[in-house]
Amino acid sequence: MGIFRDPRLCFLLSFLMGALVWKAGALALGLYLCGLGLLLCAGQAGGGTLLRRLPLGSLRRTLYFALFWALMKFLLDAAPSLWELATSGMSGLHGVSEDAGRAAAGLVPTTGGAPDVQVAGLAQAGRDAGLLFLRLATLMGVGLALTGLTSPYSLGLALAWCLGWVPARLGGRNVWKCALALALMAQYLPAVHHILGQVRLAARSRGLPDAGIAYWRMAFAHIFRLLSLRPWAQAVAVVSRGLDAPERWRFSEPLHPGRCAAALGLAVLLAGAALFPLDGPWV
Repeated sequence: MGIFRDPRLCFLLSFLMGALVWKAGALALGLYLCGLGLLLCAGQAGGGTLLRRLPLGSLRRTLYFALFWALMKFLLDAAPSLWELATSGMSGLHGVSEDAGRAAAGLVPTTGGAPDVQVAGLAQAGRDAGLLFLRLATLMGVGLALTGLTSPYSLGLALAWCLGWVPARLGGRNVWKCALALALMAQYLPAVHHILGQVRLAARSRGLPDAGIAYWRMAFAHIFRLLSLRPWAQAVAVVSRGLDAPERWRFSEPLHPGRCAAALGLAVLLAGAALFPLDGPWV
């Protein structure tokens, strides 16, 4: 787990994995998800497991998000096949008696079931939707693991280090601003989840609705009021800690050779799983 203690290596591996997800097949994505699951359960960060640091609501929302878009893709891709099946079934009702008589006389062969073209279209839509679910779940899992392994400030430092090669005349002097923006964004998203959980808990403790239209009608005002206070609190924190200066966004610790070698080996395994045709005829 040493490689996951360096935010620069975590950032680079996450960037690589995010790119490989769109090339990997179903089996490789399954391996990615298994690895992320083990990491979320057993990875040590901040003196505790990642699963304790990450709220279970985030994991649940990740699965719901991936499942929703996979279902939408299936419905959109399967709509033409479903329409053709419905129209062919309605038109076949008019001539079913005549076709049955001809088939009984041996004049035409009997063909049972739905047309093969529409069935194949539905099967392909199901495979594509399942692949999209695996890809979205893997991408969201990478994001959750990255936010659990590194702090927002460390994540910004990693971005500033990765963009350190940009020359000054091309905007290299403003790299620290990108790092600050990434750190604030990484801190803001968990804060949103925390505020949502607080409002729901307050509604539940007072005996008010905690789900449905009645809850959201009541909770919207409180959620936006709490969210409106976050930018001011973040601005005060940035100024008080001196994070608005480029000197605070420079990595002074050199890369550890052993960790770099381990990260390179893991990158080769990830790339091999994505680029090697694992999804053969046995899958």
